[in-house]
Amino acid sequence: MFCIVGLGNPGSRYVRTRHNVGFQAIDLIREKLAGSAGKSAGSAWQSSKNFEHAKLEISGQQVLLLKPLLYMNLSGQAIAESVRFYKINIDNVIVLHDELDLAPGMIKIKQGGGAAGNRGVQDIIREFGPGFIRIRIGIGHPRDEAMNTDASEWVLSIPRPEHQILISNAISHCPEVAKSLIESGLKDTQMKFHSPLKQ
Repeated sequence: MFCIVGLGNPGSRYVRTRHNVGFQAIDLIREKLAGSAGKSAGSAWQSSKNFEHAKLEISGQQVLLLKPLLYMNLSGQAIAESVRFYKINIDNVIVLHDELDLAPGMIKIKQGGGAAGNRGVQDIIREFGPGFIRIRIGIGHPRDEAMNTDASEWVLSIPRPEHQILISNAISHCPEVAKSLIESGLKDTQMKFHSPLKQ
């Protein structure tokens, strides 16, 4: 079984912020891949205390989608119960999150490593170790814009229009990236998607 997790913060004030691109991406994954497989009752979001969840089948594999609802820095705590209940191997956990160190619109896929300052990723590492796969969606860094803006303020703000176009384009590729990871594995997916994405 695979588990795909989108990171973000719950609540209407955060919906369009840079830090919520993981939520935006996993919403699109559910919409696109549930549609391609034929909708079922399980493919709709269902609410629990700590997360929203949905189930899909992709190429014969059972996939659990999760949106943690305990705020970004408690993401690992929010998903721990489900991952352990279903006995999902950490190698089969795929996390979508924003990445300050990537330019807006870039996607990089990796397995393992540190959190690079992302507190949601850091909390998942604290719960399970670093062996999960990350789909890192670039949001840019304020230093690249010569802006005197703190990174924590940057991630909780709404991208300006030209950045939003690039980020939305990256998010549009996430269903295909997730499907490729499940069907073809990490290395083949990296080779396919680490080249520049079509606009």
